[in-house]
Amino acid sequence: VKYVEMSYPVYDRNTKINKVSLNLLQSELLKKAVEKRRKNYFFLLDYFKDYDFFRNLERDALPYVAPFIADEEKLNKMSKSLNTAGFKTGTYHFDINRNLLNPKFTKCLWIPVHQGLTLDNMNRICEVIYENIIC
Repeated sequence: VKYVEMSYPVYDRNTKINKVSLNLLQSELLKKAVEKRRKNYFFLLDYFKDYDFFRNLERDALPYVAPFIADEEKLNKMSKSLNTAGFKTGTYHFDINRNLLNPKFTKCLWIPVHQGLTLDNMNRICEVIYENIIC
C-alpha cells in the first residue's frame, strides 16, 4: 500500500485520480498526445540508431523526455546548445536500474520528446545533439 501511494502518477495503480489530472489526461488524449509523443520518441531513437546514445531505451515506452547519458562536460555543452536553440532542458539524474527499490542514479540530459514538439522540432533537436557529440 505504501508504494502505491508513492506511485501517484501511475494512473492504473492509483485508485483516486484527482479531477484536474483526469481532465488534463482526457484533454491530451483527445489531442492525440500519445501518437505525437510516440512519433517524436521513435524519431529520436531512429535518428541515432547507429550510435549507442539511446540504444538501451525501450521502444514500448512513451516518455516526455529521453535520458542522454554522457560525461558532465558534454551534458553541460549540449544543454546550453539546446536551450540556445529554444528547447528547454537541463541536467538531471536518471535511474538506470529503473527500480524504486534498487535505484542507480546517473547524470543525464533530458532530451524532450513530448507531444508539444513537431517533427521539425525533433529534427532540430537531433541536429544539435549530432553537432555537439559527433562533429
